[in-house]
Amino acid sequence: MKKLLFIALLLNCAIFARAQKVEVYGSYGLGSAQEIIDGLSDMGASLFTGGTVSSQTNHLYGPIAVGVNYYFTPRLSAGILYSNTSSRSIVSGGSSSANTYKNTYNVIMARTDYRYIDKAVQLYSGISLGSSFATTKPENGTSTKTASTTDFAYQVNALGIRVGRKIGVFTELGFGYNGIINAGVSMKF
Repeated sequence: MKKLLFIALLLNCAIFARAQKVEVYGSYGLGSAQEIIDGLSDMGASLFTGGTVSSQTNHLYGPIAVGVNYYFTPRLSAGILYSNTSSRSIVSGGSSSANTYKNTYNVIMARTDYRYIDKAVQLYSGISLGSSFATTKPENGTSTKTASTTDFAYQVNALGIRVGRKIGVFTELGFGYNGIINAGVSMKF
């Protein structure tokens, strides 16, 4: 995995050298794939065990994302983004006491966008692909060990709207690891 991240970093350096403009951004999303999967897991735990095991997940924050886009043309950009999401799960079953776990998702994705309109108000669509590094850590002294997984991460932005030329605000509607709705601020230079 480290080799893949190193290659992605080298590609971004090469892209940066050929880019006409650079955009940096920060955003916050709601309704991420992680939130939806955790909700389905909570329902499934109770359903498949006949109610003997219950699970409740509360999302603490996220996804919070930061990234950089490089513009090859006024309409086509590519870049890289990082996002972080955190939640707390409480799992209880039968006569045993409840166990609490903190879940953290660190996501790194390559991103590309196509702008349909490139004026003061911009309309665009895009896709992001990469990896999610998830960690589940017990919080209440159980004998369970910390678990880590690496999963495929994605974000499909069906429609993005950005208002502003150099400094702007944006909202994106889509599905994936950055949320169904994602809003933030960006700066081009």
